[in-house]
Amino acid sequence: METLPYPAGTHWLAEIIMLLLPSKVAITPPIEFGDLSKLEQLDHLSCQRIIPTHLDCNMLPPAFKLKQCKAIYILRNPKDIAVSMYHYYRENPNLPTIDNWPEFLEMFLKGD
Repeated sequence: METLPYPAGTHWLAEIIMLLLPSKVAITPPIEFGDLSKLEQLDHLSCQRIIPTHLDCNMLPPAFKLKQCKAIYILRNPKDIAVSMYHYYRENPNLPTIDNWPEFLEMFLKGD
């Protein structure tokens, strides 16, 4: 079995769809918070596309709704999100330093 490059969540689902419909869709770079510059590039693709994003549906461009795009919304277990986010913060030098799990968990539970 092929190992997927993403462990879970949005990217994981995009990879599953690519395996199910390999010749019908293209996976695009993710569209994330504050970076909608890739949307113009997407208009030039000739096939259907999967656009992974962590954006809330209210943050998507109006054309998304006008063109009646399909969306798959993923909800993850909050415990899984906390663990994933903890490791993401520890590995990313551009984010605040997190010294230990209890400290991070307390911040996570407060919404910080």
